[in-house]
Amino acid sequence: ALFPLQPCRYDNLEVPCPRKSVELVGAQYGPTWRVPKLKYHPHPTYQDRDFGYKNTLPHECAMLRNVKSRVFTDSIRVLEGLNASYNLHGGTLLNFVRDCELKDYDIDFAISLEWLQRNHDAFTRAFQNAGFHYAYGFEHFGQLDQFGYEVAWKKYGVKVDVFSRIDHDDKYVYGLWNNGTVYKCSANRQTISNATWGDLSVKVPIPYDSVLQSWYGKDWKIPFPGIWRWFADAFEIGSCEKQVARATPPAVKERTAAPSLTLACCKP
Repeated sequence: ALFPLQPCRYDNLEVPCPRKSVELVGAQYGPTWRVPKLKYHPHPTYQDRDFGYKNTLPHECAMLRNVKSRVFTDSIRVLEGLNASYNLHGGTLLNFVRDCELKDYDIDFAISLEWLQRNHDAFTRAFQNAGFHYAYGFEHFGQLDQFGYEVAWKKYGVKVDVFSRIDHDDKYVYGLWNNGTVYKCSANRQTISNATWGDLSVKVPIPYDSVLQSWYGKDWKIPFPGIWRWFADAFEIGSCEKQVARATPPAVKERTAAPSLTLACCKP
């Protein structure tokens, strides 16, 4: 055969795949196959003239049925069941918008610090009752009454990071911890809206372009060359500030999801 097969692993499954996979993909999709195309037009005001497939609302693709997707689903069900003031955050939002696939090692959410302070006991019980346990022995970063509070859960070996956020009119701010110090980072968003991923209703900050530029720069649509340095690149490319954050930045009323705009992604 032109492309003899060999066993490969995809998620936890062993499947046949071509030995000369690079040549095969190049023959099918051309020399630029490594550069992804943006396959949807996620927001009515979003303009993108460098990538194709703009007029395909709603964007449709199925969520893969694997361990990480199961943990993500369980997390969303906990947060939605609590009516939590949360949104997809960081690499998880990037995965949703650019890839429609959970690619990062961790799953990231941001949740209103004000909401968390009022509902912390219920929040903790709900995650524990859903089979999650603390990812670290010290349970959380920072204090619940201060800026930068963060908790990490684990289930089936998948880590779920929950960052507390403080809402402002045109952005939210959150903490990034390193070596016992918290730094202030921000996401430039106008509001939070509802979206669908597979059969899940999720909350997302919009517009996507400004939010993702806050973290990954103007080239967020193109996978980062090499390994993303979660701390250094958050400052050099993203919005994090090098001075140490104040303990309690001023907060405004928590931002809830806007009911008027519904975005669709990844329907099976």
